[in-house]
Amino acid sequence: MNHKIFHYFPVNVKNSYTGKYVKGFKFPSDNNDADIENLQQMQIYFGVHTVIASLQDLMRVGTNKTNKLYKPLYEELIKDYNTQCKAVLSLASSMCWVLTDPEKPDKGYTHKLTPDQALYEIEPAIKGSMLAVQ
Repeated sequence: MNHKIFHYFPVNVKNSYTGKYVKGFKFPSDNNDADIENLQQMQIYFGVHTVIASLQDLMRVGTNKTNKLYKPLYEELIKDYNTQCKAVLSLASSMCWVLTDPEKPDKGYTHKLTPDQALYEIEPAIKGSMLAVQ
């Protein structure tokens, strides 16, 4: 099984077996900085940053007339990619950590998959939807 590594920002997650907090991938987390970092890493993981950089280059060398066309496209593309990446992060997180008791969320989580395994499982579907956005 050959797949890319997702470099995530680890946060504290309560392990239901031990009752202790362990460092793991969770999105959304209580730490906004970790969520922003994980969103950026997700965009790098799927190559979204190259599409955004290409549009920025076009806007940098373009005329005012062409930039009027590219600016709304650029803003809409970033908004759509952020929406998709947040959905992927949430789905991957729920594949990694499962609530032990849904009625008592403070009881803790059971570890199911690593982030790389979770992303490997959902990558084909996500790539298809990201292609549709492009």
